[in-house]
Amino acid sequence: MKRTLAWITAAAAVVALIIAVVGWQRETADRRALLVAARPVQPDLARFPPVLRQRIEACERRIAADDEAPAALGELGRLYHANGFYPEATQCYAALVRVDPSEPKWAYCYATLLATVGDIEPAQDMLERVLRRVPDYLPARIRLGQLCISQGRFAAATEVFAAALKITPNNPHATYGLARCDYEAGRWEQARERLDWLFENTKSHFGADLLARVYEKLGQDDRAARYRAITGSTDFYSDPVDPWMDDLLDDCYDPYPLSVAGGRAAFLGEIEAGLRRLEQAVALEPKNAQLHFGLAKVQYTARDYTNAREHFERCTVLNPEFPDPWGYLFVIATTVGNAREAERTLAEGLRHCPKSPALHLHRARMLAAAGQADEAIREFQTSIQLRPNEAAAYVELAKFDFSLGRVAEGLVELDRALVAEPEHPAVLQVRVMHAILTADDAAARQWLRRAAAQPRIPPEDLEKLKRAYQGKFGRPCF
Repeated sequence: MKRTLAWITAAAAVVALIIAVVGWQRETADRRALLVAARPVQPDLARFPPVLRQRIEACERRIAADDEAPAALGELGRLYHANGFYPEATQCYAALVRVDPSEPKWAYCYATLLATVGDIEPAQDMLERVLRRVPDYLPARIRLGQLCISQGRFAAATEVFAAALKITPNNPHATYGLARCDYEAGRWEQARERLDWLFENTKSHFGADLLARVYEKLGQDDRAARYRAITGSTDFYSDPVDPWMDDLLDDCYDPYPLSVAGGRAAFLGEIEAGLRRLEQAVALEPKNAQLHFGLAKVQYTARDYTNAREHFERCTVLNPEFPDPWGYLFVIATTVGNAREAERTLAEGLRHCPKSPALHLHRARMLAAAGQADEAIREFQTSIQLRPNEAAAYVELAKFDFSLGRVAEGLVELDRALVAEPEHPAVLQVRVMHAILTADDAAARQWLRRAAAQPRIPPEDLEKLKRAYQGKFGRPCF
């Protein structure tokens, strides 16, 4: 009897093992079939360098041979995603979230592409899946909140953004998202508080357009006009830094998105990241003057004048009629104290670009510094004639006129500057100081009010003007 029971137990174990093996084989076969079927038809890659096709074909061979197929399909999805082939990338990600659900990046990349084509609910599902695995990945929360807003689900969006602020207090993107929810709910004062904080604490004019609309709702049209003057029709919004999306660019072979990403990173203060992407773009298209210019500008910002000069000079070789590189080369030569090189560069630039208002303005400054007043004034006027709708040359000519004792002429130029750019901050400040210095109390108060209403004047500069007024007239301005 005992032998019979032992035999039955052993037989049952063998049967269970056979069933498990058969099930595993069936699951493996199904998984393999899914991975093979997920390979997209190869799109037209003619405009890309051969290395992209080579990498794609290598991934396809690995998938066909079942050689770490999920990893190969993931690489394939990244390659298609990074180079703008979104339908093909979506096909890869749709399979990956099934066969490799433990990797949240597949669901995240899938969500971004679903949102791009307007499949909002599936995109939300994917983002929620991501957050269950990595609850602290802030870009996923911001994207989820934005999708809620796009559906008009403002209460849900408020919860998402509030959760983001618990992870990163004072995060500007979550704060902006809450301000949008407040605006849609008619909570004007709450929206104003959040947006005022954003405007004061971010380097760009983040949220200024929405702030203008909030002030309109509050009945403060004068303040709305101040912020509207800053933004025009632009909201100065940029998506948060997103390491998972940024990493895709390591697999990008298209110079344009690389240059855009590089410029954006530099604008956000991520200089090293900006340089890396711009260097990638230049390596892919070394005869593109605009790419060299973008890289050189970031190097110039980082005060890497040696490398910046190299790429600006490359611009002038590739496209000598492009004036901006000449201008930067002049400024670099001036900055490092090489006056002869500065003069030579400017003359060469004007020879190739005789109608560049910026180069004529540089020449006007150089002549003014050398005491050649008549020639400098002519160059200022030439710059103005070439670009009459910007205030810079008017303002500099006005200041030069003042230095020569030509006060009436300088005031005329300031008035012309205000026609070109109404409420220009530099003009308002010069006007205030001129009125104070000439003891014109009424004019000083008038210009100070206008300066106080111009948010582009830094608060510390406004305080200096107020102190100057009080020092001159012995009382506060208002």
